[in-house]
Amino acid sequence: MNHKGYWKRNVDVDWKCSGDLIFDLQRGIKLELLGGFEKRSSSNEIQEIDGMLSDGKFLKLKNCQLTTPTKFSSNGINIVSYKPQYCIINENYEDYVCNEYKVVAVTYSYLDEWVNIHGFTNEVLGEEVKIIRYQQPDTIKLYRSEEYDVYLWFSNGASIIENVRENKIYQKVYLNIEFKKNENLERVVELITLFRNFFSFSMATDIYPVDIELVSDNSERAKLYISDNKLENSYVHYKAPLIKFSDLVESEFSLITKWIDKQNRLKNVFRLYFENVYNISLNPLSIFLNYVFAIETFHRKTRDGKVLPKEEFKKKVESIVDSVDEEHRKWLKEKLCFSNELTLKERLYSLVGEFEFVVNRFEISEDFMKKVADTRNYYAHYNDNLKNKIILDEEFKEYNLRLRLFLQVCILTELTSDHLKVEKFIIQAFWNKWLLK
Repeated sequence: MNHKGYWKRNVDVDWKCSGDLIFDLQRGIKLELLGGFEKRSSSNEIQEIDGMLSDGKFLKLKNCQLTTPTKFSSNGINIVSYKPQYCIINENYEDYVCNEYKVVAVTYSYLDEWVNIHGFTNEVLGEEVKIIRYQQPDTIKLYRSEEYDVYLWFSNGASIIENVRENKIYQKVYLNIEFKKNENLERVVELITLFRNFFSFSMATDIYPVDIELVSDNSERAKLYISDNKLENSYVHYKAPLIKFSDLVESEFSLITKWIDKQNRLKNVFRLYFENVYNISLNPLSIFLNYVFAIETFHRKTRDGKVLPKEEFKKKVESIVDSVDEEHRKWLKEKLCFSNELTLKERLYSLVGEFEFVVNRFEISEDFMKKVADTRNYYAHYNDNLKNKIILDEEFKEYNLRLRLFLQVCILTELTSDHLKVEKFIIQAFWNKWLLK
């Protein structure tokens, strides 16, 4: 997308400057203005910028961050660049942009291939007659709640031109979110991200929204663009994912229901996991630490991570504190405050033992976890006594792959209690196959 237009801050009435709006999947959204807004604002961030494009459409840019020092055009005019977080273009040529929406339709990368449902049939009636028929598949209900319903909807189209040798009929799969009442952009983006994460987890790679359409309650349509740098992944194995669409159907879509239900409880686990999936600039050590912190957080949120029962621990602390001089009691009580917490090593050992039904097939042993704990503790505290026990630089890639697999096991056990299904999901994923014993 590359559009020329006129721009103003939403607080301005008629003052405008010209500039270009640029969007692509690799670099996100960029606005280049001739002259910029520096005469009106000294801030490096503008909450909203309104635009009128050369084709007559109106749009709104949100959370616009100044990104580069001032450049100059060929005729000496300042060029100022902003990176908006969101771009909303009104498709109805109205001179405003809605702030609330009733329906969201999203196409995600590789969603069509993952779902693998189509309405095409071929019929050959001799050498000279070949018939291609298309019947649009039925809409599939994924999730229902008091707030919104979610469907997979199949659209189709054709490019038929006379006197040519080739015609096209195509199908696209959309994820439709239908709200029971109007929702603001923040909630819309939150749900787009939630389902993006589910698809990325299922296919074990970066899946991203390609096209987003918003519809208001009075049927006004808008396109939404999100500034999020993406790297086109040519190694997506949608035929051998972690979770197949057929697995989702077999579970009667309970996997996706559990995924939604676990969002609050496992919020930080998901945040760390997807930081590794989406951030292509992370170094191996950062990836390692994210996985380890995610596994530790998972244990804290889902298991009893205490050495002693709460009341027993409280009595023991009181007994110890009462046994020392009063002048030392406050200091000692503060030191003992977190002494009932399990260590990282204990948490890892606990999970390895619990998930023995699958992790033993991938050489995730107690020795493996001991080295993981020592490495994390070394980089967290820089204890020289651990320096000779840590993972070497050339070992991080394999350790990170095994930690990702282990974290996938942790998350899967929250989506289903069936250990055989968890084992099946882990084994069928393409990227896990070479880790098998």
